[in-house]
Amino acid sequence: MAITNLGTEGQPLNLMTSSSLLLLNQGKANPNTKIRLVLFTLATTIAGCAVLILINRWHEHFLADPGAVIPSSSSPSISPPISADIFEKALALEQATITQMPKDGLTEDALEQVIENWQNAIRLMKQIVPTNENYLQASQKLSEYENQLRYVEALRVGIIAAKLTQAGKDNTLSLEEWENIKRLWQQAMTKLNEVPSTDSNYAKARRKMEEYQNNESYASQASSLAPYIQGIRKAENAGRSATTAKSQEDWLEIAGLWDQASGLMRKVSSQSVYYETAKKKSSEYQSKRTYAQRQAVKLVSGES
Repeated sequence: MAITNLGTEGQPLNLMTSSSLLLLNQGKANPNTKIRLVLFTLATTIAGCAVLILINRWHEHFLADPGAVIPSSSSPSISPPISADIFEKALALEQATITQMPKDGLTEDALEQVIENWQNAIRLMKQIVPTNENYLQASQKLSEYENQLRYVEALRVGIIAAKLTQAGKDNTLSLEEWENIKRLWQQAMTKLNEVPSTDSNYAKARRKMEEYQNNESYASQASSLAPYIQGIRKAENAGRSATTAKSQEDWLEIAGLWDQASGLMRKVSSQSVYYETAKKKSSEYQSKRTYAQRQAVKLVSGES
């Protein structure tokens, strides 16, 4: 490396030689050169000291821990490992959930709490990383918790379906409402079927399956009967209203009731024992709708 304009004649001064120092000692260097040489010598000395300080710090660090990696300000921070007590928290939640599970007299609210507990326990177990000493046991527990969750979810859906089924025993539910109840029983049975034979709830799940199958069968029969029963009721309402009808609006409303009754009869399944009867009644109700519409027209035109 060379720096120019330091000599008396503008010649380069090689820092790797002592020629510059010789000029300085002999008094041949001009004043600017002297100042620059002094500043350069000072800067070199400071830089050398800084390097020595860094070397000493590295040496002390290495002697203290030969296997240590010298930290770098640009190195990414390493996240601390997941707390070891997560596994214990999940186990504690498991025990609390088992204790909270009602033996009988199940309610929807109680099952909601149990479901939430199992979901939280599952979330905790999923945080156990493969490098954790409890990973294998956590994986087994995770599968167990998921089976527990399926079982209690089936019970919750079953309770909802049972309430709706009970409410529909007075034959006031529509075809669509009974179809929804059927779907709920089927959803509950699907979850019960997911409980493996190795699970502690398997025997109870099989018994519940038989119960739910019977309830689903009842809902299926009720859904096929619902449009027929509702059609009959609509027709009865139309017949009663016809005995007191006086205005055009009265007869138009009656015509609408007959039309609804006819439409309900058309919804009766071909598999129903009422199918043939429903077909005849649908035609009959259409005729009565036509009669009601004619009565409304007569009132408008003034016919007697």
